Amino acid sequence: ATGAPTSTAATAPSTAPSNGWTGKTFCDIGSGAGRLVIAAAALHPGLRLSKGVEYLTSCHNFAQGVVGMCQPQQDGTGQTYAQTHTQTHTQTQTQTQLRLRIPGETKDPSSSSFLPMAPIDLQNGSIGDTDNIFIGDVDVAFVASSAMPTEVLTMISEAVGEQCQPGTIVITTDYEIPTQGRLVNKEYPGRDVRYRFELLEAMDGYCWVVGGKSTAYFYRLVEGCKGT
Repeated sequence: ATGAPTSTAATAPSTAPSNGWTGKTFCDIGSGAGRLVIAAAALHPGLRLSKGVEYLTSCHNFAQGVVGMCQPQQDGTGQTYAQTHTQTHTQTQTQTQLRLRIPGETKDPSSSSFLPMAPIDLQNGSIGDTDNIFIGDVDVAFVASSAMPTEVLTMISEAVGEQCQPGTIVITTDYEIPTQGRLVNKEYPGRDVRYRFELLEAMDGYCWVVGGKSTAYFYRLVEGCKGT
């Protein structure tokens, strides 16, 4: 598949306490309207980056609009809501940050509260277009693959094998990705490189989207273009 890849990044330095997600990069491949990307950024503000890759431009643009609503707005005093919140509640520097607004009891923005968010990066294009869509910094990738055709799952497997570091985790739903194959090494033309995943676990649970049981598959990249 082909597309017209673009990327929009919104940065937000975080002072969140350290946990298992701190400093990691999460990516939702097939991010749609950005729901999971934004949720991950809000639930784990210590993430280095919460990314989304979406092929459909209309969905990508909608997600950009939602992320835009997390940008600071003026409160009438020359300060942004985010800056005001930072000064009042954390006593840290007044650096502009992404914030998830929790509406208050009135329409007055000053009655709202804010949650810190991790930086967000939204990319528009085909996951198979590895010259323009970058996922090489990803630690954990999620793919809602319940409705994805085999050729797209193969592109995802190859993109991770080409760009990502060994140890990268990939999670899919209901359908498995190809666990091995060969790629053209772009750094050394003429040399094929093997990529391989190991299946760590398969977990069943209820999913309202499919109206019943859904299976999540957890993979780890063992080897690829970036080594073993």
